[in-house]
Amino acid sequence: MKNDEIGQATIMNALLRNFISENHIEAAHNFVSKTNFPTGISNNEECKYFFYTGKIYASGMDYHEALRRLNQAIRKAPDCALGFKVQCQRHAIVVELLLGDIPSR
Repeated sequence: MKNDEIGQATIMNALLRNFISENHIEAAHNFVSKTNFPTGISNNEECKYFFYTGKIYASGMDYHEALRRLNQAIRKAPDCALGFKVQCQRHAIVVELLLGDIPSR
C-alpha cells in the first residue's frame, strides 16, 4: 500500500480549515492531538498547518504554543505569499498582546 503524504497533508489542512470555519475548536484540538502531520511535504502545506494549529491553540488559550506555531508559519512562508504572511503576523501580534508582551515594530 502506497502512502500518499501530500494527499494526507492536504486533507488534514482542509479538515482543520473546516473545523475552524464552523467554530468546532474542541474537535479541531482533538484532531490535532491524535494525528501526526506527515513530514517531507511542501512548505505551503506545512505553513497552512502551522497557521491553523496556531489559531486552534490561541482559541484554547495556549498562547505560548500558538505564538510558536504562528512564528513558524511566518518563517516558512514563501516571500511571494505576502497576504498569508500579513494574516499570520496579525494573529501573532494579537497572541503576543494576549500574553502581555509588546510586539516589536
